[in-house]
Order: sequence, then structure tokens, then C-alpha cells
Amino acid sequence: MNRARDRFDVSGPTHLKAVDWNNSDHRRFFAASLVQGVYVQENDRQQQLQEPHAPPLAQPWWEFFHFQLSRVLLDNVDKSIFGAIYEFISLVPTVTIQQGSPQNMLLPSEETSCQRTHLYVT
Repeated sequence: MNRARDRFDVSGPTHLKAVDWNNSDHRRFFAASLVQGVYVQENDRQQQLQEPHAPPLAQPWWEFFHFQLSRVLLDNVDKSIFGAIYEFISLVPTVTIQQGSPQNMLLPSEETSCQRTHLYVT
């Protein structure tokens, strides 16, 4: 299975050296990265079923923006991952937040029946 698209260092917005939360493009990169993190988590889960020693690839998608995974949302029937709750953590040197601030908790979620992605902010 070719998972190059799942790798943050290949497909993620690594060009951002500082996140300007007032910049709509930066917020869009951020939201897309958290949603991609959910997809990659599900791909990681499926990969672990096939290759138990395969390295997980999802974590950089949210850590780059100083978020941590708080909770994974699982489907009750097939146990697939359909969403996640992330929490903002203290800053580390990877990315400097210049202006504004991110929300405390975010929940990107895929609604498969409608093929829409939602980002809930609290």
C-alpha cells in the first residue's frame, strides 16, 4: 500500500513556518490538516490489521499545529475512525503563532452518508 499521501512531510503544509490565525489561508491549511489526520488515523488502523509493525503516520498532522489527540471517535458497528477531538497544547519551536490564537478544542469529522467534512469548534 502506497501511503505517501498520508505522510505529513510529503503532503502537509510544511511551508508554514509561522501560523497567522487571522489569515484565512493558514486557517484552511490547519483545518484541512486536522481532517487529514482523521483520514490517516483510519488508514493507520487498517494498515495495522494487515501489517502489525507498520509505523503510524497520523500524529504529525495535528502536532505540527500544537494540538494533541484528546479522543478518537469510532463507529459502533465496524469500529472505523470517523472523527477526532483535538486539544491545543503549549507551544513548541516547530511553528510560531504570530497573531490571534487557535480554538481550544476541535472536532473534525467525516459524515460519510453525505460526503461532507465538518469542523466543530468549541
